[in-house]
Formats: sequence, structure tokens, C-alpha cells
Amino acid sequence: MLSQLSIRDVVLIDRLDLALEPGLSALTGETGAGKSILLDALGLALGARGDSSLVRQGTAQASVTAEFTPGDAPELRAALDAAVTAAHAARIRARERLAEARKAVAQARADEEYLRHGVAELGDLQPAPEEEAELAEERALMSQRTRLLEAVQGALAEVAGDRGAETRIAAAARLIERQSERAGDRFEPAISALDRALAELREAGGILEGLARELGDGGRSLEAIEDRIHALRAASRKYGVAASALPELARDFQRRLDALADGSAALDRAAREADAAEAAYREAAEALGRSRRAAAGRLDEAVSAELPPLKLERARFVTDVDTAADL
Repeated sequence: MLSQLSIRDVVLIDRLDLALEPGLSALTGETGAGKSILLDALGLALGARGDSSLVRQGTAQASVTAEFTPGDAPELRAALDAAVTAAHAARIRARERLAEARKAVAQARADEEYLRHGVAELGDLQPAPEEEAELAEERALMSQRTRLLEAVQGALAEVAGDRGAETRIAAAARLIERQSERAGDRFEPAISALDRALAELREAGGILEGLARELGDGGRSLEAIEDRIHALRAASRKYGVAASALPELARDFQRRLDALADGSAALDRAAREADAAEAAYREAAEALGRSRRAAAGRLDEAVSAELPPLKLERARFVTDVDTAADL
């Protein structure tokens, strides 16, 4: 199908580029509008014999170029599709993947020193997700430790001391138990209640003893707690995340470092694929070039054989197959 007709310096036409859409195209106009010139120009492109009368006055030569597209003919499209188109598309995709891999590796390598420093620093710090909140609570407790310890020790003395509630209730229980046989069942409720009270007091005493040990030992000093909170908050400000997010940040830094090694391997794979695609494209292009040059030779012979009957013995028809610049 004719899709483009370009005319230069033919009769009255200086320059004309006519694009034709698929379907029926009609040339209309008054007599002398130039319809026949277009048809003559198309005839020249199709091989009709020309003469100097077709060259526009004042110019040295005329030219006509006709462009045809295969349309929807499957056989023709199959003949024109050869391995070069697919190889070229594969080469472009391989180049794009290689460029993306190079960009990713370059970005990762630019961040590598920062990531390694972050992994080392956070590895030394070893932050826990809720550590800052727990330390703040511990600090508040430590600041009141003396007063709290005095209260716990005083309560423990009242419960389990020499004259504490446990001793007194135990003494009361013994007095009642000694006379229980003489009272029948009348003392049983009192004895049961005293036993329960004694058990509760002993449990309370155990809890108070644990609190006294915890407050007495003190664990870390208040200064150590303050230093730890300061270190966590300094890292939080440095990396721009909450202190509770520092553990996940450390894991993310390590993942990105690991991805750097994977990215280098991916870059090597992409480079090998690009080289293979380039080789496949060049092989296909060279095969196409050879077939085109062979077809050009056959066309030259066929056209040259038709020239003598046209009284064009001295004419030469040569097809030039040019290699396009590398894309």
C-alpha cells in the first residue's frame, strides 16, 4: 500500500510530501490543478520513463520517492520480520537492565560506608525495641529508691519483725489452739481465720522481702541509666528515627549491605546478558546484511538485463546496501 509520496521539482511542484491513510484515497480538483502531475510523478517512482520536460523550470533535476507499507498481508509481513527485529529489541532490553543494575550498585556503593558505620555503631549499642521507655521507668523508680526502700523495710518490720503482725497472729493462733479441745467446735472458725491471715501475711512478707532486695541492690546506678538513655537518644537523633525503631534500622542497614553483594552479582549477570544480546543482534544483522547484498546483486543483474531493449546500453544500475550506524 502506498503510504507516502514525496515530490521535488516536478513540473509545477516545488516540494510536496503527501501522506496517504489506509483505505481509499481520491485525487479531485479542477482541470489544471495538478492531478496528472501527481500521477506522472508516481509513475516515475514505479519505473516509468522520464524526460527533461518533467523537471521544474530553473532546477537541475527532479526526484520522486514513494514509500509502501505491507499492510495486513501476513505472508509479506512474515518475510519482512526476520531475527534482527527480535534481536534488536532483546538488545535494548538487556542494555536497559544493565543500566538499571549499574545505577542500583552505584547507589548502594555510595551508601556503603554510611551503612557499614551504622551497622557497627548500632551493633555496639545493641538497642532493644522498648528499652528507652523501660529505662525511663527504671530511672523514675531509682530516683525514689531511698524513700521506697524505707517504706518497704518499715512494712516488712510490721509484718514479719520480732513483734510484727505475723508473730502476733501466730501467738494468737497458738493460744486458741491450746484451748480448742475444751471449747468443742466453737473455736474452729477463729482458728481457720487466723490460719488464713497467717498465710496471707507470710505471702506479703515474701513479696516485701523481694522488693527490699530489688531496691536494696539497685541494679544499675542512676548514672548508668542516664548514660544509657543519653546514648539511645543520641543515636535516635543521628539516624532520624525513634529510639524504639533503632533495632529495625540496624536490621535494615544489614539487609542493604547484604543486597550490595547481591547487586554486584546481578550486575555481572546483566553484563553477561547484555554481551550475549549484543552478539546475537550482530550475528542476526550480519546474516540479514549478507542476504540483502545477495538480493541486491540479483536485482542489479535483472535490471541490467532489461536496459538494452530500452536503448539504455550505456546505463548502469547499481544497488548500494549501506550499513546503518550502530544504535
